[in-house]
Amino acid sequence: MIARKRPRVTMNVGAVLASFVLVSAARLGSAVLLLPAQTFEKKPLRRVELLVLEDRSTAITVGLQIELAPGWYLYWLNPGDAGLAPLVRWQLPPGFAAGKLRFPTPQKIVHGDIVTYGFTGETLILCDIRGPSTVSGTARPTIAASLEWMACRESCLTGETTVKVNLSSLSSADLQKSGSLFARFSSRYPKSLSAAVLTANEARLIKPVGRWAVEIALSGRDAARVSDFYPYPLEDFVIDHHRITINGGKLIIPVEPANPSAALTQINGLIIIDGAGFEVSIPVKD
Repeated sequence: MIARKRPRVTMNVGAVLASFVLVSAARLGSAVLLLPAQTFEKKPLRRVELLVLEDRSTAITVGLQIELAPGWYLYWLNPGDAGLAPLVRWQLPPGFAAGKLRFPTPQKIVHGDIVTYGFTGETLILCDIRGPSTVSGTARPTIAASLEWMACRESCLTGETTVKVNLSSLSSADLQKSGSLFARFSSRYPKSLSAAVLTANEARLIKPVGRWAVEIALSGRDAARVSDFYPYPLEDFVIDHHRITINGGKLIIPVEPANPSAALTQINGLIIIDGAGFEVSIPVKD
């Protein structure tokens, strides 16, 4: 996956939040106001390591283990109202291809009316990498990943960290250690909605003047336990994350079209039940 280059910069969170009203109408996705560095900031990412979690004949599962310094947070695939999602540029041998990044269910981080989604402490981002079917058992290549990130505390930093793993030097002890780490994180990844007693298969777009919203009807035994919804990014729409509500068995997601031709046919994201994420993909009827 090719990611745009981003220089290492700092920004003041207070200034970002104060300026957000001025820039939100002009953005398609998440936006931040990047300010010149004023003071030296503590290194936010204490450690980044590329681990092999599962090694199969023509495919492997790798994990980017990221440990953050206290007080810092890293953004999710949908950063919310401000911030930048992590991006990865893979350096792979010929014939190898990386799949989509898979994130744990994030935390919801609220600054007044500004909502963001991210991770504190430690996180593990997964990716499946497929190799050619004719790869030799002795041809164990090196895989590298350049992680472009933004981390925030009182101020925010962006940076790029490159890590790699040599498959030929993996030992059973390495795989056992990685397996233990994955076992610690496995319950944090989104589950299929079928794992909950919940139905959320109908969504409709309502368009009162000046305020659009997606309305999803919830039913089933677990409907009363739904506490939130973390949407995936929407192309050509701005989501008002602060005003996402659940009322009377209905999930309401306020949205604003970014241009007159914007069309919304599907909404994806995580329904949150007792802190766990359940992944949904729901067609939207106009």
